[in-house]
Amino acid sequence: LAALETEVLEMSLQLEAARAEVVAERKKGFDALVKQGEHLRRERETSEARLMSSLSEGGQEADMLRAKNLELSTQMRKLERKRAEVQREKDDLQDAFLEKAQGLERDTAAAHRLEIARLKADHARSLEEVKADLDHR
Repeated sequence: LAALETEVLEMSLQLEAARAEVVAERKKGFDALVKQGEHLRRERETSEARLMSSLSEGGQEADMLRAKNLELSTQMRKLERKRAEVQREKDDLQDAFLEKAQGLERDTAAAHRLEIARLKADHARSLEEVKADLDHR
């Protein structure tokens, strides 16, 4: 009976040691999981920080692009106004040139009519002189 009690006691001690070993293994596994969880949490926080930084930089870049686009739009409107102004000046100059050309045409036509009238008058005078000369002879 004492031998059985000793054997039961030894088995209980072995069982307790096995339990302690299992508990220690579980604790190691739990500690490893906690450590891995902490590592993943730090990685996630770092990744989130990078993402936020990236988004911030992207936002800044987008703001810079919007500002550049606004500047270019303003320059385009200024150029369009300048182009319209130059086109109006060109049209005005073309109108002035046409008026001048028409005025020159009118002046030239009038000068030609005057020259033709003078030539006709000279011709008529010459004819009169020839007739008078013929009549006089």
